[in-house]
Amino acid sequence: MLRRFAKYHDLRKTFGRHAVTERAKKILMERHSVDEDDAFELLRAQARSSNRKLVDIATAVVDGHALLPKQAG
Repeated sequence: MLRRFAKYHDLRKTFGRHAVTERAKKILMERHSVDEDDAFELLRAQARSSNRKLVDIATAVVDGHALLPKQAG
């Protein structure tokens, strides 16, 4: 039973990281007018150059986006 709980917990963390990454990609796609692959490459490049985890970069993008004022549209 403990193994099942640990596996469930790991899956939840994985899905959470995936959701943050997907949100960050959408933000970058909108902000930079790029496709999904290019947005992911932006995240990867920043993670590599800053020696940080991709999920940390994605979280920073999402958090930073929340701080920006909405654009008149």
